[in-house]
Amino acid sequence: MEKSNKKNIILYVLFALMIFVPIIYSKITIDIFELHKTVLSFLIIIAFLLLLLKFGFRNLSRNFLIWISFVLTIIIIIIISGLYNHKQELILKQTFFWLNILSISFLLYFLFSEFNSDFYINISRIIVIPSIIISIIGILQLFGINLFVDILSSRPGSFMNIRNFVCDYLLIILPFLLILFLNSNRISEVIIYALSLFIIILYMFAVRSRAAILISSVYFILLVIFIFYFEYFRKNKNVNFLKIFIYLIILLSSFLISKIEFPYSDPERKSLDKMLSSFSEYKYPPNISRFFYFDASIKMFKDNPFLGIGAGAWAGYFGKYQWDEFNDVTVYSNSAIYSHNDYLEYLGETGIVGFIAYCLILFFPLVKLYKKAKKEIKYLSFFMSIFGFIIISTFAFPKENINAMFIVITCTIISFIPDLNKSEKVIKIFFKYIIILISIAVLIFNYLHLSSEREYISAMNQKANLQYKEMIHILEK
Repeated sequence: MEKSNKKNIILYVLFALMIFVPIIYSKITIDIFELHKTVLSFLIIIAFLLLLLKFGFRNLSRNFLIWISFVLTIIIIIIISGLYNHKQELILKQTFFWLNILSISFLLYFLFSEFNSDFYINISRIIVIPSIIISIIGILQLFGINLFVDILSSRPGSFMNIRNFVCDYLLIILPFLLILFLNSNRISEVIIYALSLFIIILYMFAVRSRAAILISSVYFILLVIFIFYFEYFRKNKNVNFLKIFIYLIILLSSFLISKIEFPYSDPERKSLDKMLSSFSEYKYPPNISRFFYFDASIKMFKDNPFLGIGAGAWAGYFGKYQWDEFNDVTVYSNSAIYSHNDYLEYLGETGIVGFIAYCLILFFPLVKLYKKAKKEIKYLSFFMSIFGFIIISTFAFPKENINAMFIVITCTIISFIPDLNKSEKVIKIFFKYIIILISIAVLIFNYLHLSSEREYISAMNQKANLQYKEMIHILEK
């Protein structure tokens, strides 16, 4: 028993190290996620080696390998589409993005397979801790107090720089905290989870996240449906409508308190009432922009239905289809880097096959988790998390946030892990060393990409100091 507990502790520590990556912050990069990818890649290799040396690798379930085939399909399509559209320079980055997803997936499968007991509650507790820290730091930033990090953004988003990224991440985490709250019986735990829910929701409402309003409402509806199902059909009396009512109070109180105009909030979203009215306001700039983004994506698909325009090429083609929305006048007020809809982006960039593969990557585990959640409430948080990600992907680009993707992969792997007391046909794995080599390649690529960003920032600093020769020297390395 002692040996088993020691093993579980090691596994929890490995998982926690990766989960805590989002609270790493530095100004050495333009895109904070490049730093997070590099650190995560390093931790993955360490975890792989430890698992290999100390525990070994388990066999794989058939459902997991089916899901892996979807990931491999999208990698193949990215390569073929890039070569066909002469976008060789974009193939590498997009391919390594999915290779990174591949290495994370295998690691988490092996990691979760090694637990000797029901680990769902413990990993849920680990998952929510960084989100609480991020929300507390974010609320302080709204009052102009920067602890540990110096954020210069006009849309403060704690460790992730910008409001949009951190709120997408928090919304994907929120279901874990909700289910912990619903399943808790001790008064002390109920208070801690309720307070944590209040802090996270208050922060998201305070930064005027429209996604937070929408997704938290969807979660509330899902909870009512599932709790009603468990209460009256599964006869599970551990959860009840009283806690749903408490959650509703938390939502309403967070909403009312967030009506305060915080000193350092986004200048464009000072008023919560105006933000709410923007949902139905056609002329609201972000709403108009999304119509242009979606329209451009559909036109890209129509012109290239089978192989698309090439993965990662959306921003370069947007001006071709919406030239009046992307010119010298509007370029600095435009967010036309992504289509703000991951499905349409893959439809336009990789064609119909890439679009189907991406949808299967998300919906295949969603269906598996839905079936499990109907039997046991412990799976509900994983189901709701992916469900939230799927909805957010219709009006944003959460897949670019490696931290959000890590949570989605965690939920995905949970859907494929065989039940501890149930035998399931598995397939032996003979290519474990290839997986480790892929992970090492991903680390090298991420590190080189991060280093190039650091050099670019250094060059721009030299330019700001009128040191043009030094700037040119750095850029020509």
